[in-house]
Amino acid sequence: MITQAPRGTSDWFGDKMRTRTQVEAMARNLCEKFNIKEVITPVFEHTVLFQRGVGETTDVVQKEMYTFVDKGGRSITLKPEGTSGAIRAYVENKLYAEPQPIKMFYITPAFRYEKPESGRLRQHHQFGVEFVGSPNPMAEVEVMTLVSTLIKQIGLSDAKLHINSIGCPKCKKVYNDALISYLKGHEEGLCNTCKERMVKNPLRVIDCKEPGCKAIVKDAPRTIDYLCEECDAHFKELQRLLTELEIPFLLASQCGLRPSEICALTKDCITADGLEIRKAFVINEHGREVYKPPKSYAGYRTIPISPLLRDKLMNTPDKKRICVISSNKISRDWNSFLRKHGLHIFRFYSLRHYYASQALLLGIPQKYIAELMGHSSTDMIEKVYQHTFPSAMEEFKVRIADNIEKLLG
Repeated sequence: MITQAPRGTSDWFGDKMRTRTQVEAMARNLCEKFNIKEVITPVFEHTVLFQRGVGETTDVVQKEMYTFVDKGGRSITLKPEGTSGAIRAYVENKLYAEPQPIKMFYITPAFRYEKPESGRLRQHHQFGVEFVGSPNPMAEVEVMTLVSTLIKQIGLSDAKLHINSIGCPKCKKVYNDALISYLKGHEEGLCNTCKERMVKNPLRVIDCKEPGCKAIVKDAPRTIDYLCEECDAHFKELQRLLTELEIPFLLASQCGLRPSEICALTKDCITADGLEIRKAFVINEHGREVYKPPKSYAGYRTIPISPLLRDKLMNTPDKKRICVISSNKISRDWNSFLRKHGLHIFRFYSLRHYYASQALLLGIPQKYIAELMGHSSTDMIEKVYQHTFPSAMEEFKVRIADNIEKLLG
């Protein structure tokens, strides 16, 4: 026994340790760029913190915590997750008295007594980010942007981000009543644990891994259908922020599209070959937004896109248009976003220049770049984009590439 590590733990050395160090460095560097400060909390806390913070009816609290009584007779628990300790530190150290929001991240060991398997250990390591003290949905967008950026930097290509909302305490009560009513109609099919949870905390039934319970929960009421007016507006604004700026950003920086072309895209522009550009959405002499064909034949083109971008474009909220926004509003919202987050100010149109400059850096022939950007010749590539090399490229990188790394990676 003395020559074997306890079951569910792992020694870190060699290549495995090198990989872990690299991933942790990526997380720390990214948080620094987002101005998020590291917090380190004790490895153990008072048990009641996790009972209140995680929930007494959760599997984590009921079945998985490493809990013991210390020599002073106090119930102590090795932390099973990082959020509870971070919020306790926020309250105990009166961080609420400082300018809000408080942005914290942690990389911490966590302990759960669960069945060890590939990718699941009893001592694991958790990276987490907490934004406290801001009701603005932009804070949530910032967290999601950071996480999605880190996932891409690590190299996980098939990861998907799912968002949801349980609303405020008032929403939760209304939803709990609806969920309990639904579960009572299927009580016979629930496991014994979920029958108990249904009374104490019905939301925990949704987390049950028993096949019978999972089948029942599949058709249960959804939390987003029971949001109050204020929480519903907040959630819709969050979705708007995630799509209205992210999609135009991706289309400009990864496809080199003009704002007017971005606004004209519809779902039927997405083909097996890529993204078909065949119209622009502009404001006419009467101040009305109208569709117009490209100025020249070169404007008609098909741009190859990644599977990730294709998936994002196909899953935007509107059934027809990809971006329900005007080109002027894209520019205004972009400038507001940069100012709000203390980023270098540059025109949204510069993302198109960034696309061309990166293509040149990669050695892609100028003729092909011109075709992808809708130019009839390489003259524009040489006049507008070629000047960025080599002396101006460093400044260009500082003003644009650094911001892009902050936003999406």
